[in-house]
Amino acid sequence: MRTLIIDNYDSYTFNLYQYCIAIDSHTPVVIRNDQYSWETLREEFIPHFDVIIISPGPGSPHNTEDFGVCEQVLKFARIPILGVCLGHQGLACVYGGKIIKANTAMHGRIEPVFHKGEGLFKNIPSPFNVVRYHTLPNCTRANAWSYEHSEQGKSRIIMGLEHKEKPIFGVQFHPEQHRLFNIPNQLLKTSVIPSPISHRPKEANLGHHLKISKLLDVKVDASTIYEKIFHTESPCVWLDSARVLKNLSRFSFMGNLLSKNSFLASYWLKNKTVSIEKNFGLKYSTEKTEVKVREHETFFSWLQDTLDFYGLSTMDVNENFKVDELSAAGVNIIHEKVPFDFLTGFCGYIGYEMKNETIPFTKCSRNNMSRNYPDKPHPIPDASFLFLDKVLVVDHETNHIWTVELLINGEDGSFGEEMFREISLINDSIIPKGKKQNITKKVEKRNCLSNSLLEFSLQHCKSEYMKNVEASIDKIIEGETYEVCLTTQIKINNIKNESFNTSFNIYKHLRERNPAPYSAFLNFGSKKFSLVSSSPEKFLNVDKAGFMMMKPIKGTVARVLTGEKILAEDQKRRYWLENSVKDKAENLMIVDLIRNDLNLISEPNTVDVPRLMKVETYATVHQLVSTVTGKLRKDLSSVDALKATFPPGSMTGAPKQRTVEILEQLEGHRRGPYSGVLGFFSVAGVASDFSVVIRTAVCTEEEITVGAGGAIIMLSTPEEEFDEMLLKADSVLPSIEHILL
Repeated sequence: MRTLIIDNYDSYTFNLYQYCIAIDSHTPVVIRNDQYSWETLREEFIPHFDVIIISPGPGSPHNTEDFGVCEQVLKFARIPILGVCLGHQGLACVYGGKIIKANTAMHGRIEPVFHKGEGLFKNIPSPFNVVRYHTLPNCTRANAWSYEHSEQGKSRIIMGLEHKEKPIFGVQFHPEQHRLFNIPNQLLKTSVIPSPISHRPKEANLGHHLKISKLLDVKVDASTIYEKIFHTESPCVWLDSARVLKNLSRFSFMGNLLSKNSFLASYWLKNKTVSIEKNFGLKYSTEKTEVKVREHETFFSWLQDTLDFYGLSTMDVNENFKVDELSAAGVNIIHEKVPFDFLTGFCGYIGYEMKNETIPFTKCSRNNMSRNYPDKPHPIPDASFLFLDKVLVVDHETNHIWTVELLINGEDGSFGEEMFREISLINDSIIPKGKKQNITKKVEKRNCLSNSLLEFSLQHCKSEYMKNVEASIDKIIEGETYEVCLTTQIKINNIKNESFNTSFNIYKHLRERNPAPYSAFLNFGSKKFSLVSSSPEKFLNVDKAGFMMMKPIKGTVARVLTGEKILAEDQKRRYWLENSVKDKAENLMIVDLIRNDLNLISEPNTVDVPRLMKVETYATVHQLVSTVTGKLRKDLSSVDALKATFPPGSMTGAPKQRTVEILEQLEGHRRGPYSGVLGFFSVAGVASDFSVVIRTAVCTEEEITVGAGGAIIMLSTPEEEFDEMLLKADSVLPSIEHILL
């Protein structure tokens, strides 16, 4: 059976695909609701299909811009149709039902649904639990319903419709396979393989190869190695597993641009230009060139082309490598598997505004968004990466130190030997240190924005931020969105940053006070800017075998770190978060969005949610975290994967495209690196690993900015959301204050 799916620009459409693919082997066709006219659909599409699915989506079926061609499909198509959420509402609207706003929006909340066991609901128990996604219940005769309680008593909310004569059905909820049940087979016999994202893989270049060394008998901590060897005024990077978590943050990576094959690539959306700087290791000025990205391509195309140039993307990195074991006794050559994935390549960030190259906005939407950006390119690029041809790796599980060197055109390398000598000298010169200072307690007395001695300024003052919260709730009530991840930025001006070490000193304090599994320090040059990050959130990891993992965070509560009965109160807060209806709704909606994103790029039947809404505890907060996994399709790369999933759904809300457009109107400012992603693309194989740029300071010579925000849903209150924004900013601000005062 062939299925046509009409997408109403929603972040759930490809989850419906996954349900289909488990049942049958036919490939469906997916179109947008405004991609073709009704005449084209009627003549050229519908005769070739057996069933149509109309997806959820934002807005109202009364609005042609929201519902597109779906109205004509419901009126005139003569094959079975299933409408989900917006499609369900459209069914009621087209055939005379009234659209009435519910007293309470129920997005992401789990409720029982009752039915008579007929038609679409045959052989399904009654009641059964579903995740509700609606603001506009339909008043017409129905075959499934739930109940809403208000001051006026209990009222029935329509959750399922069925046309009396035509094979047209509607449901006002998401069919959550990972929670409870499958939609009946007669409507969903199909499978999905999305169109591939274009890139041009090349054959392996035998002239380019990797040299890998393992350094034995050296026991120096990662912080000392980075500061003594890699930290320079020229660009340098430290992806730092400051908080080691098993199977998540085992390795730290570091490097700089002092070698001849390394370079800095910076990209500006405004003029679609990549600026490339190299020769940082020479005494004279660096060499700088500019590359214009082709008209119909993106920065992601340039990244993929550059990785392909080295010809190692097809390398089987799961096989044993030749490894030089270096020790005081000399060199011992062995063959073993390398336990980490970053085998040289790009290390940097992709800023939030790069969404303009990843989301299929309409021309009108793009024009509206461009009003928020300056006429000239911003001094901080929209994306910037260091290309590292030499990487030092610290294994926090075994305490081994590794080096990886990319050798071009058959050249010889000595990076491993050089690092062994330098680290051995550091090892011999280290004087045992005293007991660590309890930094958290030291700043605990004044780690709040209102009590700070520094001059902070909010991009949106309290009243403006609260108005934006109220406006977000209004959009949810109107059915325009389910969840809005609203943000703002806190600025510290006139910092008199006389030393390029200022940002690094902030980072050193931050990693002690608030250690995080995806901490990072990226210096893009002493006269440019640095990123100081203590991110707890993994965005997207693609390992060397192509397995993908995303770990969205939604739900945060401050820990109790001082006072009597600390443990009992702290555990009480953890339990509260674990059972918070609001936070679980926030998290579940983003999980739906991420499953949709991964289904675009995953092998059939591989997307899974092994951990749903589990509390993880960090130095200053408890967080509600889910884990979503999948297997990357063999025809795609890690660059394709990131492009398909960017920007992070946990920083936009759902559905992604419409909510991003709403955020542009509300925030009115460029976010920059904040709420983008930070990490690496390996030159060998398909591996990459990126975190979400949160709990992060962006440091320039003139100012430091810290972004913060929270997810707004129907249960949000403006005062609490403002307090949550300050709580998140407070993870970074005390370290800035400690260094600058």
